[in-house]
Amino acid sequence: MRKSSSYSFQLNSYEEPPIIRKSKSCSCFTNDDVIYEDFFEGDGKLGINFKQNTKNEIYVHKITDNTVASEYYDLKLDMILLKINDVSIHGKSFSHIVQKINKIWDENNQICLQFKKNINQAIYQSLKSIDYLEYYDHFIKLGVKSLDDYEFVEYSDLVEMKIPKEKIRYFQK
Repeated sequence: MRKSSSYSFQLNSYEEPPIIRKSKSCSCFTNDDVIYEDFFEGDGKLGINFKQNTKNEIYVHKITDNTVASEYYDLKLDMILLKINDVSIHGKSFSHIVQKINKIWDENNQICLQFKKNINQAIYQSLKSIDYLEYYDHFIKLGVKSLDDYEFVEYSDLVEMKIPKEKIRYFQK
């Protein structure tokens, strides 16, 4: 459950209004990397299980059900961790990173994590060429793993992805 505290206040003419903090959540495309950053906050366990791959990258191995992380739908398995609270993890050991995440979460029940998505370059580049990058996750979720899989994508799938009808014709070509 995403919780936020709220309060009422009264402004006098000489008082500054309170600062309103916003989530740094974004899903953006930069230099052909798909970056996902989110500000996780809530009660209970964070619920992200990390592992280290052969390239020494730290990635999301499991998202535990009924935890804070399970409520963030853009967080996916196999995403590679890049930053913790805007600080790069490059060069840090796996155990140091996990301890740091646990310490920050235990003390504050909030943390900002930035990830790089593992992307299918063939699908990514083909969608980029027709200005469909915003639908990349939808195609992957649908089961598209190679360019040959596009022939199995139906018109109703594209409509369900909320692709405008005028853009659908670019895909059908």
